Amino acid sequence: MQDRYLERNYIENQFGLVDGVCIDPELRWDFNITPNEDRERKEIDDWWEVPYIATQGFMRDTYREYAARCSGDFDGEDVWLQNRADALKRRGESFPDGFRYDVRCLDGGAWDRSTNLGHFSSLEDALKFIEKRNQK
Repeated sequence: MQDRYLERNYIENQFGLVDGVCIDPELRWDFNITPNEDRERKEIDDWWEVPYIATQGFMRDTYREYAARCSGDFDGEDVWLQNRADALKRRGESFPDGFRYDVRCLDGGAWDRSTNLGHFSSLEDALKFIEKRNQK
C-alpha cells in the first residue's frame, strides 16, 4: 500500500538545500517502490525532473555504537577496528570522508523509483554534476 504524500514531503518544505538542491529530502518511505502512475499529482509536479542528493554513510559507527545495535558474538574491538580499517581502505575512493553522495531524480528512467544518476565522493562533485545536467 502506498503511503500518502504529506506536506512534509513537499519540495517547498525541504530544509537541506545547498545551491538550490535538496540534500537528503524527506520523501515518503515508499518513494522508491511506488509505480509512477500510482503517485499523487502533487508529488509528480514537485519531484519530476528535480535531481536531489541522497547521502550514504559508510562505517561511521564507533565500536560501542555498533555493538549496541547488533546482537550476537563479537571478536572484540581490536578485530572490529582492523576490519573497519580494511573496509575503509577498499572503499576509500567512494567514501573518502565516510560519505558517498548519490544523485537521484524521478524522471521515468525506472517505472517505480527515482533514477540513480551517479555516485560521487564529494558533495561538490555531486552539485557540479547536477549543475551541468541542468544546463542541458
